[in-house]
Amino acid sequence: MLLLVLGPLAARGPDQELVSLPARKQRLVLATLALHAGTTVSVEKLVHAVWGETPPRSAPGNLKTYVWELRRQLHPDLRISSQPGGYRLDLPADALDLDVLGGQLEAATTALNSGHPEIALRLAGEALELWRGQPFEELDTDLARAAATAALETRWQVQDVRVEALLATGQHENATAVLRGLIGEDPLREKLWARLLLALYRSGRQAEALSAYRQARTVVRAELGIEPGLELRELHQRILTGDPGLLLREAEPPGPELVVPRQLPPATGGFTGRETALAWLDRLLADPDQATVLGTVTGSAGVGKTTLVVNWAHQVRERFPDGQLYVNLRGYAEGPPLGPTEALARFLRALGVRAERVPADLDEQAGLFRSLLAERRVLIILDNASSVVQVRPLLPATPGCAVVVTSRDALRGLAAFDDAHTLTLSVLPAAESVRLLSRIIGPARAAADPAATTELAQRCAHLPLALRIAAADLAVHPEQTVAEFVAELGADGLMGRLTVHGDEQAAVRTTFGLSYRALKPETAHVFACFGLMTGDDLTPSALAALAGVSEAEARRRLAELRTASLVEQSGPGRYRCHDLLRQYARERIEAELGQEQRDRAVRGLIGWYLRHAGAAVDLLGPGLAQLVGTARWVEESGEPAAIASTEEAMAWLDDERANLIAAIHHCAEHGPHDGAWLLADALRGCAMTFRGLLPGWLGAVTAALAAATAERNPLAQTVLHDIFGETYWSLGEAALAEEHAQAALTGYRALGMVASEASVLHVLGLLRWDRGELDEADDHHTRALRVFEEIDDLPNQALVLSGRTGVAYARGDLQACLELATRTVEVGRAARSPLAESFGMIELGCALHELGRYEEAQTANTEARDFGARFQMAYVESMALRGLAQQRCAHQDFQGALHLSRLGHQVATEAGLGVIAVELLNSTSQALRLLNRNQEAAEQGERALALIRTAEFRFGEVTVSTELALTRLALGDQARAEELAEHALLLARQHGFGLLVGRAWQAVALVRRARGAVVGAREAAGAALAVFEERGHPLGVREAGELIAELG
Repeated sequence: MLLLVLGPLAARGPDQELVSLPARKQRLVLATLALHAGTTVSVEKLVHAVWGETPPRSAPGNLKTYVWELRRQLHPDLRISSQPGGYRLDLPADALDLDVLGGQLEAATTALNSGHPEIALRLAGEALELWRGQPFEELDTDLARAAATAALETRWQVQDVRVEALLATGQHENATAVLRGLIGEDPLREKLWARLLLALYRSGRQAEALSAYRQARTVVRAELGIEPGLELRELHQRILTGDPGLLLREAEPPGPELVVPRQLPPATGGFTGRETALAWLDRLLADPDQATVLGTVTGSAGVGKTTLVVNWAHQVRERFPDGQLYVNLRGYAEGPPLGPTEALARFLRALGVRAERVPADLDEQAGLFRSLLAERRVLIILDNASSVVQVRPLLPATPGCAVVVTSRDALRGLAAFDDAHTLTLSVLPAAESVRLLSRIIGPARAAADPAATTELAQRCAHLPLALRIAAADLAVHPEQTVAEFVAELGADGLMGRLTVHGDEQAAVRTTFGLSYRALKPETAHVFACFGLMTGDDLTPSALAALAGVSEAEARRRLAELRTASLVEQSGPGRYRCHDLLRQYARERIEAELGQEQRDRAVRGLIGWYLRHAGAAVDLLGPGLAQLVGTARWVEESGEPAAIASTEEAMAWLDDERANLIAAIHHCAEHGPHDGAWLLADALRGCAMTFRGLLPGWLGAVTAALAAATAERNPLAQTVLHDIFGETYWSLGEAALAEEHAQAALTGYRALGMVASEASVLHVLGLLRWDRGELDEADDHHTRALRVFEEIDDLPNQALVLSGRTGVAYARGDLQACLELATRTVEVGRAARSPLAESFGMIELGCALHELGRYEEAQTANTEARDFGARFQMAYVESMALRGLAQQRCAHQDFQGALHLSRLGHQVATEAGLGVIAVELLNSTSQALRLLNRNQEAAEQGERALALIRTAEFRFGEVTVSTELALTRLALGDQARAEELAEHALLLARQHGFGLLVGRAWQAVALVRRARGAVVGAREAAGAALAVFEERGHPLGVREAGELIAELG
């Protein structure tokens, strides 16, 4: 989506349709954020921009509503995020027409200066089409006025380029017409008069040119009281004398002759398989009219990225008649990688630009490159890129071209901001590995011993590089059978055979060994420690703990290892080895350190994970871990973790989640065994607060429990059962949650751990609430709260208060719900627990909504949603979206309610939050019914009902049944509607769901009215009214009262 500020504020969607913003105050908010794009704008500054010096008391709350509405109307690319004290608008590249104008000016200027006036003319014309009027015209601030002035000046610069391009291409009549119009706008710009004189003179209209000078002189003297400047006076004199030097020269063409480059390397012999990957690459070209295609093929070293892409490029080269460009960016070579400046210089020369005309500046090079490729169909292969910085300047900007990048790095920035499609290439399937060997060594030789050929493929780990080297070795020894070759390898002999005589690049172990032996001893030790890593990559801090050095030392050694191409960056500040290097590192560490020393090194790494995980989780959901301090080696294994904020905690957990799961499995299998349950315990506070369950969490906890059982550690077993209880409750697996929670309760009581027992009582209370056993649920929560209050445990107090709030809400005791929710927020805030505070905000929103205080409810739910998005808490975000959808319904914005419900359902579904997903499904059904899309509503409602009954969530079953009854009634299915409404009423009364009893009575009344049973309908409506009056529910009172009035 393109944000338009060069005129009335608006936006243009991907379909090029104009999206207007009718509300003036929303436009003022968006304009202010756009002026400060990428930085936080304080609430005070936004309030001043909208209301000036006398804002109303409700301004901050209204501001939240305007921001929320903008988020709903704008494309997700234009992301407005909540920040401490304000808001920030993050714009992707070229998402603001003002920036596009500047970029077009730069590109047009480059094209003009490089001898391509026809390209400059087109680019300047496209830039001027962006101009729709006065920029930021509604925003009365100094910064807005300065930005508008700067934009106007940019427009004048574009006009200058346009005029120069018209003159350079001999379009003097057009130039004359354009110049007269521009002079009319600003007659004191002498440069315009000078270009008008030149255009007239070159058109053979010398007398008119001299007359134009006299006009210019008159205007300048009248307005400024001075003579025209030297340039204009000298030009007048040259025209007066008929200087032929002013005429457009008929010299050689200023620009290059556009050539058709054919730079693809030769296709690789013996290429086989990769049908899925080839089809993926073909699909990139499915739409010939789409914008520039960008695909990235990633994977580890030796996996065959270059071979695949080059062979594919030869297959499709006829679809790119204007040429194929190729460059090896040397991102992983021993020497420095090829920079974008040098790569662009090569491309420009290949496209016909003479060497002396290649700009030295990177931005000018990129602008000229994009200009030359405009309206051409060129395939560009960027091989062995190691960073986005290498790639982005080499990307065209117009449709017709395709770019494929190969890299060992994921290059996520290209996917996030450049619409790149990513293919991760893995090793070959077994059958394709055998086929590759067969094509190189010969089909007859492979067929003579198929078992040995299959085994060789397995020994090569199906890695194309290893397969080709092994096959090449066999090819030069025709007398040797495949079986004999495999037998020679021995148990670990493959690395030694990964060499092709005469080809140093193919000597894998030799190359590794030469690089390794060239290292300083300290650096060689750090590299060898990569053979002990338990996960996929390491930060310098983690590597320091593993290698027993300082972090500063680790950083220095990593820099040396990167220079030697022995490690690579997997992300900012993260390092890894590919599989062959990791195997080589394992060989070196086993040769240099004994088992005891290796175990000590691994304990250092596990201790680092534990300290950081504990610090991070304590900032997000403090007070949850049970095993802190039970292993002395953890505290003795390093410095405290330097994680100081919730943002740092989120970032660390997000970066390390896969490594943490791998570390649990490693400890469970290889030791230290207590590291497995210590890590699981440390992570329990984030396993379900991230967007979904931590990937691999259940398997990791299962492995930890098996290790604890084998070690006969009752405390660890109990804690792991506790963790399983929490996890399964979050997933809606009530039976499994109950089983593990009961086991944990028994264990804690046997161990005399009263506080831990209270945390299990809280989980059991949640399970009782799900089953509709409200008295038991409240009893469990109350007992747990008493314990946490006695020991002054604020984080757990807040969580248990949240449970009690849910009970009050289910009973329909709205005042108690409001008080408990407010207390939950206060205690959660005092405990510095975003998890508990956000739970309270959701419940506060529910209570306020039911009390008819919709604006306050929206504020609470908006804050909760911001919490959820900021800390990636899927439960919080999805429930807040449900609350916001209810507020949209209250404001009769049913389309907005549908959008929010579907968004919340997507968040909950992706996170595996089954029960919450069903509630959002029911919210979706309600919005569809209110939009009179009853058949769709019924389909969603029936699906929700089936799912909620499976989960045995009684409160949800009543709400879904009641809503579905209304939908079935709207469809004329009175029998089904009656069945559902009466079932809802029965369940609601049985479990004491206060407000739901009233809503069920209301549904029964509507069904009876439809059936003509007026007396029964009046009785049911009266019963509903009595419930709503007792519970203080204003909307229910009004609706039931209206129904009674209608029934007479």
